[in-house]
Amino acid sequence: MSAFLAIPLKHTNEVDLVKPLMSYVENIYLSSSEVSSEIKEAMQELNKMRNKACNQPLDKHQSALDVLTKYYDQLMAIENKIPITATQNPISFKWKDAFDKGSLFFGRAALTLNDVAFERAAVLFNCGALMSAIAACQPMHTDEELKTAAKFFQQSAGVFAHLRDTILGVVQQEPTPDLMPDTLAALSIIMLAQAQEAIYIKAEKDKMKSLALMKIAAQCAEYYHEAQKQLQRDAVRGLFDKEWINVIKGKALGLSALAQYHKSMDNAEAKNIGEQLSRLTEAQSLMQQAVSHVPHGTFDLQHTAIEKAYASAKKDNDFIYHERIADFRSLPPLPKAAVAKILPVTFPITPRFKDMFSSLVPVQVHQATASFDARKSEVINIETSRLREHTQIMNGQVSVEDIFDFVAIVVIVNILASLNLPAALDDVTNHEVLPESIRQKSAKVKSQGGIDAITSLIADLPNIHRRNEEILDETFRLLNEEKENDDRLRSQFKDKWTRMSSDQLTVPLHQECGKYRGILHAASNADETVKQKLAENREGIVLLSATEPELK
Repeated sequence: MSAFLAIPLKHTNEVDLVKPLMSYVENIYLSSSEVSSEIKEAMQELNKMRNKACNQPLDKHQSALDVLTKYYDQLMAIENKIPITATQNPISFKWKDAFDKGSLFFGRAALTLNDVAFERAAVLFNCGALMSAIAACQPMHTDEELKTAAKFFQQSAGVFAHLRDTILGVVQQEPTPDLMPDTLAALSIIMLAQAQEAIYIKAEKDKMKSLALMKIAAQCAEYYHEAQKQLQRDAVRGLFDKEWINVIKGKALGLSALAQYHKSMDNAEAKNIGEQLSRLTEAQSLMQQAVSHVPHGTFDLQHTAIEKAYASAKKDNDFIYHERIADFRSLPPLPKAAVAKILPVTFPITPRFKDMFSSLVPVQVHQATASFDARKSEVINIETSRLREHTQIMNGQVSVEDIFDFVAIVVIVNILASLNLPAALDDVTNHEVLPESIRQKSAKVKSQGGIDAITSLIADLPNIHRRNEEILDETFRLLNEEKENDDRLRSQFKDKWTRMSSDQLTVPLHQECGKYRGILHAASNADETVKQKLAENREGIVLLSATEPELK
C-alpha cells in the first residue's frame, strides 16, 4: 500500500539580481562609495542562492528543501527593504506551469511578472512540491519513514492552502493553471489525504484497535473523495494526468473498503455477525473497484485480508450463527477521526534563519527618518527665526529704551531744577510766561504718550517676559522630544541607526537657547531698574505730562 503522488516543480529562467538591486541600494540608502562590502557580498550570495534553488536539480531530501526555503525566507526578509515591483525597481521573473503538457488549449504555459511577490509565490509552490516529493519517496517501512512522510505531506498541504488564500492578491492578472485557487485547493486536500493515509499505515503497523483504525481510514477516504470533487472543477479538469485521477479515485474506494473492514472486525468481537457480513460484503465490492484504478500491488495485502475475513465470517454464520445479513443501507455511517492537519506556513520557514541584509532598515523607516529630520529642521528653523525676531524685545531694545527716554528727561529736569538752570537764564520776571526749557521737555514727554504711555509699557513688561519664556521653554521641549525620539529609534535599530546622535547634532541650538536665557534674565533685571526709576520720578513725569496752563 503506497502509490503516493508527488507534485512536479515549476521551472524558471536565470535572472541577474545583483545589478538592479545594487543600483537601488546605492540610490536609496547610500552613495556608491559608501556601500559596504557586506551588502555587496549579500547581493552576490542572493543571486547564487536563486540560481541554486531555482535553476539546478533538487534532490528529494531535506538539504535540498533547505536551499529553497532559505531563498524564500530571504525574499520575505527584503520585502520592506528592497521593493521589487512593476513600478519600483522592476525585475522580470518568468515561471512555467508545473503541469504544462505543451498543450495550446489549456491556459498559458508560462507567466512573466516584474514583481518579487510573484517570485515568492512560485518559490513557495516549489517548497510545497518538494515536500510532497520527499514524503512520497519514503519507503514507508519504519516508524521514522512514516512519521517523515506524514510531516512533509501536512507541511505541503499547508503551503498550498496558504497559496490558495493569497495568490489572487499577489498575481494581479490571470495566473498559470497551477497557481489558480481551485488547483491549489485540490493540491492541498490531496496532500492532506496522503498525510492521513501515512498515519493510517503507521497505526495499522502499530496494531491499533479496530475502531481507531476504522475512524482514521474513514476520514482518509473522505479526504480522497473531496479531492475527487476538486479535480472535477472546470478550472482544474484536464490539468492533471489520468494516472493522478485514477490513483485518487482508487484510494477513495480502497480506504472506504478498509474502514468497513475494520468495523467488521469490531462487529466480530461483539458477535454481531449479521452486520459484520454486510460490511465485509461492502468492503469486498469497494476494494474490487479500487484495485482497478491504482497501480498493481497497491492494495494486494488488504484485498486478500478482506476476502479471507469474508470467507471465514460466512462459514461461521452458515454453520453456527445463521444470522440474517443486515441491509448495508440501514447501517449507521462510520465515525471519523481527522488526525492529519494542514500545518500553517510560518515565517521564517528555515530554522535559525539569518537575514543577509540585516544592516538595512526597512524603506518605510528610512523614509520616516528622512521625513523626521526634515520636519525637525523645519521646526528648529521656525523657532530660531522666532527667537531672533524677539531678540530686540529680550534685549530691551524696544520697551526698555522707550522707558529710559522718559526717565532720562525727568532726571535731567530734576538736576536742572536743583541748579535752577536753565530756568534761571529764562526771563523770570514775567511769571505769566512758562520757561522755554520746561515747555520743550514737556512737549517731548507728551509727544511720546506721557505718563499713560509709560505706565502702559511698564504694565506690558510681565506679559512680554512671560511670552519670551514660553518661546524658550517650547524650544527646549522640542529639542528634548527630538532627543527622546532619537534615543528610542537608536535603541530599536541599534547598529542600523547610523545618523549623528541628537546630543551632538543639537549642541549649537542648546548653546543659542542658553544665550537667550541669559539675555532674558538680564532684561528682567533691567525691567526692575526701570520700575524703580519710574517710582522715584513719577511725580515729575506726571507734571511734564500736564497741559501748559497746568504747568504754569
